[in-house]
Amino acid sequence: MKSVAIIQARMCSNRLPGKVLMPLAGKPMLLHIVERLQLGGCCDEVVVATAVEDSNDPLVTLCEDNGISVYRGDLHDVLGRIYRVARERVADIVVRVTGDCPLVDCGYIHKRVRLIEERGLDFTYGLSSSLVFAGASVMSMRYLEQLEREVVDPSDREHCGLPYALRHRHHVRSLEVIPDPELSHSGHRLTVDEQADYEMMSHLYDALYQPGRPIPLGEAVRYLDQHPEIAALNEEVQQTPLPEKDVHFVK
Repeated sequence: MKSVAIIQARMCSNRLPGKVLMPLAGKPMLLHIVERLQLGGCCDEVVVATAVEDSNDPLVTLCEDNGISVYRGDLHDVLGRIYRVARERVADIVVRVTGDCPLVDCGYIHKRVRLIEERGLDFTYGLSSSLVFAGASVMSMRYLEQLEREVVDPSDREHCGLPYALRHRHHVRSLEVIPDPELSHSGHRLTVDEQADYEMMSHLYDALYQPGRPIPLGEAVRYLDQHPEIAALNEEVQQTPLPEKDVHFVK
């Protein structure tokens, strides 16, 4: 079965515009995410899905200069973007990856891809995991097609249909996949939403990154455990909440 990782990325982030191209250890954050997915062995193909707005031209240029497949679609209809890329690439399993998690864990993704392959699942999720494992969702192509047909709420579509999928998860072949509890319970915030997040991640990458060797998630967590002054840089940042109707899903 063919698995395709689709990275949703845009330059017009509300809290930290242009963050996907901000450098970590001398390389744009987006390229680190692509490298993790390509070298991590969790997917057969990697594509960046962005929007048609002119502000995304530098992002597209970066992808083209580095031989990375890129697609442009509607800014707010993330579900539509992901669906069209998956259909064009003839995906069987779709891994939607956000462009603001430069430590997205390929081991966790691979585990979820294998479960869909082996058990014929539609959808996997990780409600009980912390932000350490943020950055990816995994589903079958047939379920993505179902979401494309059924999801009409603009907020749900902007969130790639995930609020809808979580609300209806008991009506399809879904499974919560629990990641490594030791890492999940560490409490560190590894998503880049604000300047403080970027400063923390910059320190971490400067300390641990080696070209051609994506930082193992466990190594990053241990570094932050051992350097509480670095982990504290973004401890006050608040995660953007889900729409009110979906808050009860957050644990």
